[in-house]
Formats: sequence, structure tokens, C-alpha cells
Amino acid sequence: MDPAIQIAELYFIPSGLFLAALGSSRTEPLKTAVSAIGFCVALFWALAVHDIESAEGNFAWTLRATPYCFLVLWGCSTVTHAYRWFEEFACGSEITRLRARIRKLESIE
Repeated sequence: MDPAIQIAELYFIPSGLFLAALGSSRTEPLKTAVSAIGFCVALFWALAVHDIESAEGNFAWTLRATPYCFLVLWGCSTVTHAYRWFEEFACGSEITRLRARIRKLESIE
């Protein structure tokens, strides 16, 4: 069996679980943490696939390219959720800070 297939079997399940966890997360800090962990898993996957010999065919190429797609998508997700999380603490007008505080209090209830 091709090593790329074995490695893909190993990493597809955690990636799917982290996608489900991201979808059910309610706060920006939790979404940021899940995205960062997903990024680390994709990084390990890309490192594992990087050193194996490539097999012939489109399917093998797709399996070798998949972790890099996940790496880019998890990276974008991490940056986006971190930005939204830290946006609440940005300096702004009094009304902006009050709105952020109201959103935080509504999310607690």
C-alpha cells in the first residue's frame, strides 16, 4: 500500500474532528485554539508526507497535496478567529467598548 494513503488515513480523522469542534465552538478564544491545534495537525501531516517517495498517478499527487491545503485553510482560520478575538480589546470609542462588553455578557447568558 502506498505510504501516502496510510498517512492520509492517520490524519484525516483528527482533521475531521477538529472541523466539527470548530463548528460547535461558541467563543472566539475557543475557535482560535481549535484552529491552532488543527494547524499543528496539518503541519505534522505535511511534514510526514513531505519526505516519502511519490507514486505515479493523480490520486497519489492529490494525497500529497491535501495536507498543504489543510495547512493553508487552518492558518487562515487561526488568523481570522484570533483577529476577531483581539478586536474586542482594541482601543476605540466608548460606544465600541460598550458594545463589545454587551456582546460578551450576552454570550455568557
